[in-house]
Formats: sequence, structure tokens, C-alpha cells
Amino acid sequence: MKEKCKKIMEGIKKFLSIKTNLITVIVAAIIILGVIIFIILHGNGKAKFALDHIYDVYPEEVRELYSNFVEVSCNGDIHFDIAIDSGEVKLADLEKEELLDYLFSNLDKNNELSDEIDVSEIRKAEKRLFATDNDLEKEIKGYDHKTYKYTSDGSKIKRVKTECNTGDTKNVLHLYGFFWNKDVLSIDINVAYLKNGKLYNSDNEELGEYDGDTSKLSSLTEHTSYYRVNYIKDNGILKLSSVEWKHRS
Repeated sequence: MKEKCKKIMEGIKKFLSIKTNLITVIVAAIIILGVIIFIILHGNGKAKFALDHIYDVYPEEVRELYSNFVEVSCNGDIHFDIAIDSGEVKLADLEKEELLDYLFSNLDKNNELSDEIDVSEIRKAEKRLFATDNDLEKEIKGYDHKTYKYTSDGSKIKRVKTECNTGDTKNVLHLYGFFWNKDVLSIDINVAYLKNGKLYNSDNEELGEYDGDTSKLSSLTEHTSYYRVNYIKDNGILKLSSVEWKHRS
């Protein structure tokens, strides 16, 4: 056995003693190392954004959809400017900026935002995320997303660095539950806002102190109003179709 190993080692040394062979091995090693690093950094194309472990009880597809609603701007989570208890609101009746918040949140969490983006990529993302066409690329005329301002010239979307535009309140959401009704997935998301270290419901009633520990949100928001967000399945893809804001009875 030792003699066999010795012969193998001598063969390797002889092989590597040839300059072209040595260069080939080094190049191959560098390529393999690069591929490994790429896989680690890009995670097979999935979003790097991760929710707190308290949401691990939900299916992956629900967690991924919910992630589009949180940390969408300098003012925290997404907010829909719709009347509470007014019924289901279709995408066409939502503010365009709110839809842009959802879209850019998804692109951001999938590392698809850059200093220059083809308008075609925005159209592809819109088709993938929404049940209807909303011509969102036409609304990017100075759209603020976190620390950047985005503008479109019709073919390219470019961004410039800007200040984070924050108010005195921060929107805070909490994934409450989900259910299926045939091909419609509905997700219920509790709604609150943070001001001076305290959490409030939509009726401006104090819920308690909140320091960012999401494990506290379940008890703090158990009686708050909530968004019911509806998705329809289109060719196996869940697409946002409507939103409703409801008081909890």
C-alpha cells in the first residue's frame, strides 16, 4: 500500500514539474474557488433578506411574500392609504407609490437594484409580482427608495444617492396568519406604528413599548387592525391582486 502511494506521489510530482501542467492546475483551482464563493454569496439566486426566526412556523412561500411588506423604506414597513373596513381594494385603486414600494422592496431583497436598470427589468418584475398591469415604470419620476432617488428616461432607470427621508413615526407590521380559498392565498398582517419608542394601533391607542424585538409583536398587536392581502395563482406564481384593511372584531 505504501509503495502504491509512493508511486502516486511521484507521478503527481512529475506531472506538476511540467510548467504547463502546473499552470493548468492553478487556474483550475482558482476557478473552482471562485465558483464556491459565488454560490455562497448568491445563495442559488434566492433573496438574502431573512425574517426573524419567529416566522419560521409559516411556509416558505408565505414568508417570502410577507418579506416584501417589511423594511420597504426609511419609515419602516409598507403602508396602504386606503379606508379601514371599506372592503377589498383592487390594485388599480391603490396608490402607485405603494405598488412601487412593494416592487422595489422585492428587487432590493433579491439584490436586483443598481445604479442603472433596464426598464424592461421593471416590467418583468411587475408581471411577476402583480395580477394586473399597472404601468409602474411610467411612475418612476423621482421615486424615493431608502437612500436613493430613482428616475426613468423611458429606457433606463438611474438612481442618485440622497438623504433618508424619515418622519416622526415608523410603520410596523406583523405576520398574523394565512389561509387558502381555492386558488387565492390570503395573508393577514397586523398594522401598528412606532413613535418615541412606543407602539400604537391605527386608532392611536398605545399598545406598549417596543424596542425592535419582533418576538414581542405577537402580544402587542393581537388586537390591532390588519391588512388582508390577497394573491392569485397564475401559472404557478402567486401574484398580488388586492388589499383590504380591517378592524379585528
